[in-house]
Amino acid sequence: MGALIGPDLVIGLGGFGETVPDALRELAAGFDENGYSLRENRVMVQAAGRIVSAEGRTPSDAIRKLAWIVEERGYAENDFPDLDWTRIAVEPPLVPR
Repeated sequence: MGALIGPDLVIGLGGFGETVPDALRELAAGFDENGYSLRENRVMVQAAGRIVSAEGRTPSDAIRKLAWIVEERGYAENDFPDLDWTRIAVEPPLVPR
């Protein structure tokens, strides 16, 4: 599974793992490692037709909270929508804090 913030892996950041929560946790580690920021330290994902969001003190804290929520609710791979590459392509690049 993969988690991506930004338009691509060159000017964005990805995390990968066996499960969505694992991918999110690796993404959070990348935020810590690279010092990236997020507006309002809030993240969200669509799962099972609902918006699931989390916020935290830091970007990585918010992403880890989202991983916990996804895991706690037991969302499976097919609960997430297909990727919308058109929308993803226009996401802003990540910037260091």
